[in-house]
Amino acid sequence: MSQRLIDAEHLRVSIYKKFKESGEPFFPKCRQEDVRLVDLEPTIDPVKHGHWAEYSNGVYYCSECHEEAYWDTDYGQQLFEYCPYCGAKMDEATDSTTPMLKHRGL
Repeated sequence: MSQRLIDAEHLRVSIYKKFKESGEPFFPKCRQEDVRLVDLEPTIDPVKHGHWAEYSNGVYYCSECHEEAYWDTDYGQQLFEYCPYCGAKMDEATDSTTPMLKHRGL
């Protein structure tokens, strides 16, 4: 089952609207439970997007957390699809020629 993000506040309003449309005089216990369940669901942090930026000395760093890219003694500086420090996805467009991905010499 795949995950999809929903607007919890919109769902909560939809539940209240459905109740009002029903014409019932009291907000039923089951609808109160529905709203409570929406409030109890875990939240998903939004994905951060960044890019590998380059210092003047040729060292790359994450545009989000400013940590320098991982350095491997065998392969040199490793520019991954995600920052290993903050988790930012390195797919943000840049106006420079900064590489989007460079791993093991690719």
